[in-house]
Amino acid sequence: MSEEMGKTAPRRMRAGHMLLAGKPPEEVARETGAALQSVRVYERVLNDGGIEALSAMGNRGRLPKLNNSAYAWLNRALLETPNAHGFAAKNWTQKTLSDLIAREFGIRFSKSHVSRILRALRTPEKTHAPLPAARRIESGTLNWKRNYPDQA
Repeated sequence: MSEEMGKTAPRRMRAGHMLLAGKPPEEVARETGAALQSVRVYERVLNDGGIEALSAMGNRGRLPKLNNSAYAWLNRALLETPNAHGFAAKNWTQKTLSDLIAREFGIRFSKSHVSRILRALRTPEKTHAPLPAARRIESGTLNWKRNYPDQA
């Protein structure tokens, strides 16, 4: 069981019991520290299937837009030059990486999310991105081969 599951399941069940006792969602959210939107989801689940359905709910959340194979592809692509992927730039930047992702996967991410993707690529313990990759360097460009020569 993940650490996150260990925190959310007891809170969800506490919220469920409070809702069953007639407390309004706003009060339940405030007392449990859960988001009001989550408490309203709990309320719908309770109304549809009872406390058992709430218990069986599990963790929810948005599915990642890039899967493991997309992260692996990006890691391999970033070991090459931007020229190899049709860009005029000599080094990878957040902008060229963002453009590459948009072109290859049809997804446009913000600059800050591209930074999160880069952190995920260089964090092997992340389950969705098991490959090491690039590192942001002082000049604002990315240089995979210099920082990760064993991956080239």
